[in-house]
Amino acid sequence: MHLLLRTGLLALLLVFSNCSNSSSDSDQWVYLFDGTSLEHWKMYGAKSDSISPKWNIEDGIIVASKNGNGLGVNTGFDESLMTKKKFQNFDLQLEFNISEGGNSGIMYHVVEDSTIPMDYYTGHEYQILDDNAFEGTVRDFQLTGSVFGLFPAENKSLNPNNSWNSARIVVKDGVVQHWLNGSLILEFDRNSDAYKSAYQNSQWTQFPDWGKTDNGHITLQDHGDKVRFRNIKIKEL
Repeated sequence: MHLLLRTGLLALLLVFSNCSNSSSDSDQWVYLFDGTSLEHWKMYGAKSDSISPKWNIEDGIIVASKNGNGLGVNTGFDESLMTKKKFQNFDLQLEFNISEGGNSGIMYHVVEDSTIPMDYYTGHEYQILDDNAFEGTVRDFQLTGSVFGLFPAENKSLNPNNSWNSARIVVKDGVVQHWLNGSLILEFDRNSDAYKSAYQNSQWTQFPDWGKTDNGHITLQDHGDKVRFRNIKIKEL
């Protein structure tokens, strides 16, 4: 596991340890999706709050690219669903279900600007992929739970395609954790030398706005493959 934390971050680790999966402190949690409404969301880059027909609610579940369901089927790339609100330090929890061979992601600290065409130009991504059936060669930092293009997830237990998995992203003052099905699979510190080195050796140096802010929107990526999301909640830290 990429434990890139500096020794001076013990206090932050204590904060993380107190961020349980329980919703007993329900007054602090906000449900970004309650099973009936997309009132907290808009389309990335859209001038209005109208939602693309590629995104639907079915049986209390958000469904994207429902027709992109299977190998060799894709509905076209990138009409991401984005929170109207920005978040800086937070604990985000949700469940996802990816189709066979599918690809999607959860991005955070996304900047919406008319000069920036897509959310992945700015935000870090919790990658969602059918690790076992995706067609094509992928590197370790392209597999589920990784920070796409930067750090791979490790020691994870991923349920197969068309099954539900739980994802959790915790961000506190530059320290980020990715969780999958209740297990910590990746941790990094944006202020560390290890992070800076990984960035300098990544594709993201070609994107001048990538990773430059610690306060931004959260997006659910439409990659053209069928993906479903439910039980989306967030707590600001």
